[in-house]
Amino acid sequence: MIDSILKAFKSIVKKPALLIPPIVIPTLLVALIFLFIEPLANLLVEVLFLENVPESPLFALPIHFLAMYPIEILSVVLLVFVFSVIWAATAFFYSKVANDLSAGGGSIGEALRATKEAFGKIVALIVFFYVIGFFSAILLWLFMLLPATIGFILSMLFAVLLFYVFVKLSFTIPAMAIDNLGVKEALAKSWVFTKKKFLSVIIFLFVVSVLSTFILRIEEAIETLFSDEIITSILFLIFWLFATVFSNLAVAFYYLKKQFGK
Repeated sequence: MIDSILKAFKSIVKKPALLIPPIVIPTLLVALIFLFIEPLANLLVEVLFLENVPESPLFALPIHFLAMYPIEILSVVLLVFVFSVIWAATAFFYSKVANDLSAGGGSIGEALRATKEAFGKIVALIVFFYVIGFFSAILLWLFMLLPATIGFILSMLFAVLLFYVFVKLSFTIPAMAIDNLGVKEALAKSWVFTKKKFLSVIIFLFVVSVLSTFILRIEEAIETLFSDEIITSILFLIFWLFATVFSNLAVAFYYLKKQFGK
């Protein structure tokens, strides 16, 4: 675990060019946010500030919201979907880079081409997770129809199940990229990969998450030394890129270490 984390840090330090590809992510996100800014703003104002929230039982609220804000909700769903595809493509790209680095290479161009070729599989994977999310939301909504105590207990148990599935499938993208697998095969590979190391995987993902958050906290501390918005924006972008690249490389290196001993 420690080897994978250190290897991720060293890779970025030795090859700062790895920070360049993710620049497209904030650019795309800003464009998407501006595209959906009006429906998103309307939905946030209406919901977060409890304006025009229908007076109805809790279990009926989802249906009422769908009827009242169809365009806004569709915009949010599309925005999250596109963001998810971008995130998955980024993870795929850095899994390819990690595999190349472990083999003594590390061509960004090759990784980009491989990501482009696998884009259809990446979209299919996100659609699969969307389907899981859709049916999970329906199931949670059905729990709301039950008596409060029973519904709460079932919701908590289901949340634990979802967490378990998330951990089991957390290496699907590295498996897809490194082993050149299809969606179905990569899902199965990730499930088997975490079989005998479930607890260590949880600890590893937690440590990577904490370190990524710590990197961003460093940026916040440095940001207080400057008043210029341009400088603070540049600082945020640099540290955000570093945290993004680090977390993706660390996960890929962990998979390579445990699966192939690289």
